[in-house]
Amino acid sequence: MVQELNQIFELSTRIATAEDELFFEQLFCSTREFFYELQLPPEITESLLKQQYRLQQSSYKAEAPNAVTYWLGLSEQPVGKVMLNSTASEILIMDLAFIKTMRSKGYGSAVLDAIKQKAAATGVRVRLSVDKNNVRAKKLYLQHGFVITGSSESHEFMFWSGTKL
Repeated sequence: MVQELNQIFELSTRIATAEDELFFEQLFCSTREFFYELQLPPEITESLLKQQYRLQQSSYKAEAPNAVTYWLGLSEQPVGKVMLNSTASEILIMDLAFIKTMRSKGYGSAVLDAIKQKAAATGVRVRLSVDKNNVRAKKLYLQHGFVITGSSESHEFMFWSGTKL
């Protein structure tokens, strides 16, 4: 998958290492703007976000211990991440995020295109879930041919099969 992602725009891609963890935590916090809207003291907001990040990572490891996280960079600077769990029948996009300054510039579309190309080449579907409040991400996934297959209280479940349902 790294080779496919390395073809995206000017993005460089590599499998994440432990040294990337601080950036990934900061990236997580930057995508949770609603926490800042609570107007709690900054130290409480930071503590809550770090706790939420640790819980998310624990959940990911329990759900998909073989998932691979890719660091995404531009001019050797970290700009995002994508976490994928590939099986014989699907590619699960567990996490896809970019720093604020890199959002809405086509990078998410490029990553999705690379994942869909890989899925089509191997004959598998692509699955993901998106927070119901993340309207921009949901719009992006719908534009890329993902369909909603269900929902929970907080998320919508989507997949792309490369063919119409």
